[in-house]
Amino acid sequence: MATFRSASVRPSPLLQAPISALFLWTCLWFNLNTGFWNVGMPNSPREWLDLMRALLPFMVLPVSVLLVARRGKLNLPRMSPSRLLTVYGCFATFSTVFSSKPLWSLYWSVAFLATILAAWTFVDRRNSVQSARQLLLITWIATFLVALIIGYMARGSIFGDAETGYGVITELNGLSRSSGVARWAAVPGLVCLVRAYYTRRRSLISFYLGTAAVCFFIVYRMQSRGAIFGAAAAVGFALLVASRLRRYALPFAVVALVTVLYLDPGGNVSSRVGRYLKRGESS
Repeated sequence: MATFRSASVRPSPLLQAPISALFLWTCLWFNLNTGFWNVGMPNSPREWLDLMRALLPFMVLPVSVLLVARRGKLNLPRMSPSRLLTVYGCFATFSTVFSSKPLWSLYWSVAFLATILAAWTFVDRRNSVQSARQLLLITWIATFLVALIIGYMARGSIFGDAETGYGVITELNGLSRSSGVARWAAVPGLVCLVRAYYTRRRSLISFYLGTAAVCFFIVYRMQSRGAIFGAAAAVGFALLVASRLRRYALPFAVVALVTVLYLDPGGNVSSRVGRYLKRGESS
């Protein structure tokens, strides 16, 4: 009986990932919100920390190359997207000598290549699908954490009385639409929406739907066109393409519309839609 139980229990996909791959992918996430402007002589502990975070891609890239070379042949098609992106990254790296700011160009090229090579360290020749699931799970967790931090920092403004997305931005103390507030919220919202359908536990369904509602409200409030149309296209794809979800497409659209109108009252619908589309600007 003990043997049967141990064989039937599936280990967590996260624990099956190579430690080296987990470490390299975590390093790239710690590099988030840094750049070449952080590379210089630091004068404070905060600047030292930012410098070390900014230099992480230059550590990740050579280590990833060594790990991939030791593993041997990758279980990837010859013309796979990641291989083609690697060729693009190599051309970008070589072309930095022609850039007006070669050091800046080199930094972003190295960061680009480091991301692809670090992802390749997850590739398992025996089970490439499982390896991709491990990488995706870690990325989801990191995305949720960043979205949670941003949402907490901007909670007083996003859920305040600002009338438009531009009004929210003026109260965010430096955060803007270009910092990806709406995009960071959209990804957890989409993941939670799909997970809510595929789980049977009522407590998890309530948690997933509640989290998705908060995330999509943040997307709505920030009025970022890329995040709005991207989230709408992704939700539409999930509802219409997946046959099990198709019958929920129209009810979901109605509930979403009613929720937005309830959370953002005042004035008639047409004037609110007009103000929303103008995003605080004149005609």
